[in-house]
Amino acid sequence: MESSEFRVKTIAFYNPRSGVGSTTLAAFACILAANDAIGVTGASLDPKRSLMRWLVNYQGIAWTDASGPSLAPQEECDDLLVLDVSSTSQCTDILQPDLWVMPMCDRASYEAAVLAAPALMGPILWVW
Repeated sequence: MESSEFRVKTIAFYNPRSGVGSTTLAAFACILAANDAIGVTGASLDPKRSLMRWLVNYQGIAWTDASGPSLAPQEECDDLLVLDVSSTSQCTDILQPDLWVMPMCDRASYEAAVLAAPALMGPILWVW
């Protein structure tokens, strides 16, 4: 039997402008994945740890403070790591998720996204 290397998929929700729904979308991504029996860990790169408040009531969804020593999922069975990246985060230039999700709700959040996009490594999904 051939051994295949398993790698956790990572999705990062981010917009340099606050209040556009990044945390809400990250939480719903975690909940939808868990409802589909996908092992998921939510991680906050947010000093307020807003994602934790969303996930605390859902069993089966691990949460980690990504400002800690590791961004690795808590358990080996996790298939998906969902990052809630704060608008004030200074580490976007080192993150390499499989997908950036860039939510926008108005012209100002769009313009902020346009300015931030060149510094992000990897594909970006623009969500209005």
